[in-house]
Amino acid sequence: MAEFIAVAGVLSSMITIIHEIQQVIDATLDAEGLPKVFRHASSKLPIISDILEAAKTTLVNNGAPEVERSIKEIIDNCQENWEKLKGLFDKVLPDGQSNRLDRYYKAVKTLGKGGKVEVLMKEMLESAQLLANFKILTAAKQEEVVEIGINKEKLARTITDVEGWESSVPNNVFDEGGYTMTVSGSGHSIAQGERVKQNILKDNARQIKMSGGSYYEGTPTGKAI
Repeated sequence: MAEFIAVAGVLSSMITIIHEIQQVIDATLDAEGLPKVFRHASSKLPIISDILEAAKTTLVNNGAPEVERSIKEIIDNCQENWEKLKGLFDKVLPDGQSNRLDRYYKAVKTLGKGGKVEVLMKEMLESAQLLANFKILTAAKQEEVVEIGINKEKLARTITDVEGWESSVPNNVFDEGGYTMTVSGSGHSIAQGERVKQNILKDNARQIKMSGGSYYEGTPTGKAI
């Protein structure tokens, strides 16, 4: 037997996401110079909103006091990803002195690669896909399977489309303290930092490659510290 929980909390989360999605879509329409991935995401958000709205309507129309616990877990995952995605929109949408793309890179770096717009969109769509049918517990304490009107083929195509989006963030954005340095000519060469990769050209095109640590050269023989 499935485990059931009160439906009120699930409905509340659905309503919050639906409302906030519409706010973001409206704000995006008026914003110029957005990174294109935000335009792509905005065009797909109504699909998620429509599915959540259909699930909410189904619960309300059936007067179900309880719904299976797995649905709350799905909605919780969707809400978690939505809050991250909305946070990215909130960082990028306002006008400001800094470049919107730079703001996106800085914001997504705190989330890691799983926080890229396209990754969050895909996970939200996959969560919505799981809402196609679920169990409710009726007032008479009977389990009942309900279905909502999801065009499964269209949703699957949308997920495939999002999977094919070009990565919105270069991998080097996520590198911590890393850089590449090329030095030629005489004089002192000093490099410090984490995950340092160096290609130092001196004298007769001699190369010194390092990964991490510090390097100092002030004599023909060099000295490592």
